[in-house]
This record gives sequence, structure tokens and C-alpha cells, in this order.
Amino acid sequence: MFKEEKNRTLQVLAALIAISALIASIMGIVYPDIYKPIVLFKAMSFVFVQDLISFIAAVLLLITLLGEKENIKLNIVRTAIIGYLFYTYGEYVLGTLYNYFYFFYLAIFGLSIFYFINAFTGIEYARLEFNISESLRIILAVFCAVIPIVFVPQWISLLLQYAHNGIRPDG
Repeated sequence: MFKEEKNRTLQVLAALIAISALIASIMGIVYPDIYKPIVLFKAMSFVFVQDLISFIAAVLLLITLLGEKENIKLNIVRTAIIGYLFYTYGEYVLGTLYNYFYFFYLAIFGLSIFYFINAFTGIEYARLEFNISESLRIILAVFCAVIPIVFVPQWISLLLQYAHNGIRPDG
């Protein structure tokens, strides 16, 4: 799937992302009090669960690195996991979740950007072909269609409330 010269770079970037996410998520699970000064009490359970999911994602990312380098499905799963970590820790970085592990969040976010640049510029489109079942295609298409249908109205209504009231969102 990826050009040979990009494959090694992607492996190293994915390993660095996985290790950073593993450290950040474990520390958030073991020391949840690091969030108390910067996260509202009602959001503490959300941050804790996000650390649990990020821990699982980091472990899965490490497992994908043990598989074949030329396995297209593993490459897609790896890229999807890094997409999750990019989004999650991007919220932490851009939302200014400052604590002792901020530099890990920043590393995960920044390395993910470099991973995506290398991944998308290194795809060998001529060799890119794989088959998935029709039922899985339908499930994926429905899932991708439902996500914006569910979340966009919620986001827009919140944004309109904030704009109407002239307030900045907290948390």
C-alpha cells in the first residue's frame, strides 16, 4: 500500500505516537487529579473514559505494528487509530488542556500530522486494491452518513445558543 521508503518512516511515527499515547493515557488513568484544576467536575468522568479508550487505542496501535508491513487492512486500521488519537489529543492541545502531560499531547498531535502527510503522499495507488463484502460496505456507508446527521444539528444548535447569548463555551 505504501511506498517502501515511506513504510519505515510510518512505522517509526506510529510507534512514537503509540508510546506517547500509552504514557499519556496511563498517567491520566493512574493520576486523574491532574485534570481537576482545568476540567469541570461534571466532565471528569468523560476525560477518564477518554483516557481508557486512548489506552486501548495505543495498545491496538502497538499490536498493528507487530503485523505484516504490507498488509493493507492493518495499514488502514493503523491509520484509523492514529486518526482517533489525532482528534482526541488535538482537542487537548487546541483546547489548552494544560497539565504535566501537555507535551505528550502535543507530541501525539504533531506526530500524527506528519504520519498523515507521509501516509497520503506515500500511497502506491497502482497497487491499491482490496475487496470488502457488500454488507460491510453498506454498514460503513450508513455509519458515515449517520454521524453528520446525528452530530451536526447538535453542534449547530450549541453554536447558535452561544452566538445568541454572546458567550464563550466553557470546558
